[in-house]
Amino acid sequence: MIPAELTEEFVQEIVPLPELQRTTINGVAEKVRIHIELLFNRLMPNRNDYLEILPEIVAQLLSGDCAGAQRDMANIAYTRREVSKRPAIKPSLKIQVFRRDCWTCRYCGQQTILYPVMPLLGVIFPDHFPYHSNWKAGQTHPAVAVCTAVVDHVVPGSHGGAWLEASNLVTACWPCNATKGDLALSELGWQLRPVDESSWDGLSGSYRQLWEIAGKPTDEAHPHWLRALSCMPELRE
Repeated sequence: MIPAELTEEFVQEIVPLPELQRTTINGVAEKVRIHIELLFNRLMPNRNDYLEILPEIVAQLLSGDCAGAQRDMANIAYTRREVSKRPAIKPSLKIQVFRRDCWTCRYCGQQTILYPVMPLLGVIFPDHFPYHSNWKAGQTHPAVAVCTAVVDHVVPGSHGGAWLEASNLVTACWPCNATKGDLALSELGWQLRPVDESSWDGLSGSYRQLWEIAGKPTDEAHPHWLRALSCMPELRE
């Protein structure tokens, strides 16, 4: 599974920004770089001045200017909200969404790769394509984070979006998915890209053969992915 929580240290080690610029696909290196930079400031992605504001608020409190501190804190206020538990998306539904979107990120336009292909490459090329099931820093090839296909909710569940309806699900590259978090597209200034017809299949057509070459491992939910790829019809709009 893709790690649910990733630290800044993890991203800096596994996907150094210069490495991103060398390994990204279709000329979207700069966009991916920006996405990684935004990832750790995603609650208010348009702000980067917390280190200026918070010391000023503390100074105001210490000097007795409570009204000024209150005013400045109100400018960066974040409203609590309850977020329902996210239900798991079955591989079959993910495959339907990936196929519909031609395995291309609907946010930045980057082509993506079926996730379980990555651990198989790690088994086949352990010295050149290291892979860790938790994407451990220093133990996982940067292409894993750059190229992995994920399913994202256009309208986050925390904003009332449907968790499991295909109409609210799109293909995303991992950097875009991580950047978006539980934000609405309007909060990021993003727009959903139309689907561009393409023959790219995210290496899903080679997956079974890769699995056999790797010795038919049963970890990383390979049986579920194999079943989803072999029996699920194409999703239609």
